[in-house]
This record gives sequence, structure tokens and C-alpha cells, in this order.
Amino acid sequence: NVVPFQNRAAEHNTLFNEEKNRAHAAARCANKAPGGVLNREGIAYDLKHLNKHLPDTAESARLIRKDGSAHVFKDKATLSRVEQELLENGESLGTVRGWERYGKHFDEPIGYRIDAQGNRIPLHYGELKLNPKTNLYHITPRTRPAL
Repeated sequence: NVVPFQNRAAEHNTLFNEEKNRAHAAARCANKAPGGVLNREGIAYDLKHLNKHLPDTAESARLIRKDGSAHVFKDKATLSRVEQELLENGESLGTVRGWERYGKHFDEPIGYRIDAQGNRIPLHYGELKLNPKTNLYHITPRTRPAL
């Protein structure tokens, strides 16, 4: 499933309605250099990655069983807040393994790396990965930028 960026605000119960989000994003775009993620036409969140990065979902539990750990956001509201911040102010990290990446460090933990034993390591870095062929993106909490 794919949800256009403009429709994400209502889904995540953000403080702004869709119209205000679009106006706010357009204002930010006017002040950014060309090439930023908000300057991309037709980008949309790829929902197939959403539940992998939320706590207590079947998808994150599967990642823990398969890979030994999962990087999850604190909750859906945090995911939404980080998404908005990355779209508006994410620093371009270039292209890594075929994905355009944008990242930002946050002062407060935005999520945790949870391992099979239940240990939690706080994560302070958010990364938006955009597939340049499809214009679909998703976001992930991380320990640091992908290299």
C-alpha cells in the first residue's frame, strides 16, 4: 500500500490538518536549495515498511527472530513527528546502496534497537530512505547514518 505524503497527516493524527501541512511544506520548499526531499514531486510513504519499525507488531517481532534485532520508533506519534522533520529538514546523505538518504540527529531518543533478549538501546538518529526509481520512501530510527 502507498499513501501520498499529503495524506499521512490524518493517518498519524498530527496536530495539523492536511491543508496546513501542504502549505507548511510548500513554504519550507521555497526556502530550500533544489534537490531536497520536499522538492520531489509525487513522493509517497511505502506502507510495507511501516510496521517493521513500530513496537509490538508481528513485523518487528519477525525481524527480531530473523535478524536478532529490530530498530523501532517509540510509538506511531514519534514516527510521524520524525517523518515530518526529515521531510522538512533532513540532511541529504547522498545515495547509499541505491537509496537516496536523508537524516537528522535528535536530542531525545526517537526509538530503540530491541534484541532477542529484550535489551533496548536508545536511538537518536532518523533516516529517510527514498527509492529514486519509484519515489517511495520509508523512515527508520538508527544509531548513525548509513555509510
